[in-house]
Amino acid sequence: MVDESSSESAVSNSSSLRDEPRSSSGAAPPVLNIGTDDDDNPPMPPRRQHKYTTADLQPERPWKRYCLICLAFLVMIAIMVLLSIFLQKLFDPPEDSDWSDDETSNTEGSGELTGESKLLPKGSDYLNDVCSKDRLDMANREACVQACAPSIDCCNPYATDNSTCFEQEVASCVTYSICHALDGFKEPPHKNLDRICSLDEVQASPVPCETACQSMQCCISDVDSCLSTSFQACLDYSSCQNLKLAEGSSNQYIAAAPSTLSEHCRDRSPQCIRDCKDGAACSDEQSAFFRDNFVACLTYASCNLHDDASTTRIKIAPIYSRVTEAPEDLKRVCLESYVTTTGPHECQQACATAECCFAEGSANCFGDDPLGCLSYQMCSVLQ
Repeated sequence: MVDESSSESAVSNSSSLRDEPRSSSGAAPPVLNIGTDDDDNPPMPPRRQHKYTTADLQPERPWKRYCLICLAFLVMIAIMVLLSIFLQKLFDPPEDSDWSDDETSNTEGSGELTGESKLLPKGSDYLNDVCSKDRLDMANREACVQACAPSIDCCNPYATDNSTCFEQEVASCVTYSICHALDGFKEPPHKNLDRICSLDEVQASPVPCETACQSMQCCISDVDSCLSTSFQACLDYSSCQNLKLAEGSSNQYIAAAPSTLSEHCRDRSPQCIRDCKDGAACSDEQSAFFRDNFVACLTYASCNLHDDASTTRIKIAPIYSRVTEAPEDLKRVCLESYVTTTGPHECQQACATAECCFAEGSANCFGDDPLGCLSYQMCSVLQ
């Protein structure tokens, strides 16, 4: 016998199934996935960025821009300053008043140096002070006259009374060369001529040196030379010889020694050895180098005072040991203007006895009698 309650339950379930709603298409309604989670689905891969994207660039900071502007402004100012200095040095050389240094006067004491020369004992600093242009212009000549008295005839190799001691006292006579100012023909050079005409200054711009040496151009000119007639003045202006380096090769010419060389060598200073190395080529009096740089080589004569400066020895042969004294009319007949007007015949006659002074190679005799040949320097107009 079938249980009535079970039969009724089955009928009820069957009826409920028949009563479920259907869609208009007759399809069964969607079944909900109860208990599932959307997070279980795999994440979408990130989008690939473009190769040149600017999405990750940081915004530009304004202070960087301002720093670059300031830096460019400073660089521009520096360039303008350097350009201004260059143009001023090139086109506006300093005047004489700008060359002066704040140097103290050195008039105290006797100015005597300890050294080998007892005849000419004064130092260059003392002589440059008491014989300065300012002192002579104020008619304060007494100190200069007293200091220069021993050198008046001694240091003039062309003295007519044979009182010269130049060959024995070359170094001291170079120091005493400022004494020429007592004659009144040529004033002393600028007190800073040694610096104005230094090798570095001349190579940078020769104009300031040319200005300072304008009154003594004849000392560095082969034509119408005044080396023999104004020998001591040319020695005093020896730094002007450096102008040759602005025109010629450094292998042909040499810079004059610094004015402090005599003190350094008398004191046996190591600076003497260093400076004397520059004049080593002057030791060969038979060389063309010695002939072309005679005045500059004389400025290295103080190297003879230092035993260790053996690389430089200046030797001067006695005057007129090879050539005779120049005729009196040489200065007139060998002037360039005179030769151009009247021809070279008279000048050739006056220079005949000194042909070896201008010869080439081993026939040249300048080294055998440099001072004698120097008196015929105006004969170079014939070369």
